Amino acid sequence: MEPAIASGAYYEAHQQLRVIAARYIKQANYDAAAELLAGGATALLRAGSQQGASASGGDLAIMLVIEVYTKAGWEITGNDDDTEGRARKSKS
Repeated sequence: MEPAIASGAYYEAHQQLRVIAARYIKQANYDAAAELLAGGATALLRAGSQQGASASGGDLAIMLVIEVYTKAGWEITGNDDDTEGRARKSKS
């Protein structure tokens, strides 16, 4: 997804990340979904507000919390060494 984001194809990258993450969630592979969504959200938020990159990043961060954390039964601890910490960073 990095090349798509770097080239400015924010919406395409956003939609691809959502589809792949949804597949991981359906398989109960929450770690992979969390890693993908946190990384994608971070990359899009760093891309800035051009053509909705920040909105797409925010949407992925919301999907991470609502879809992954809720279904996996995880709590946000703020520990930077775990998935929750990485996700927390992606929203800031």
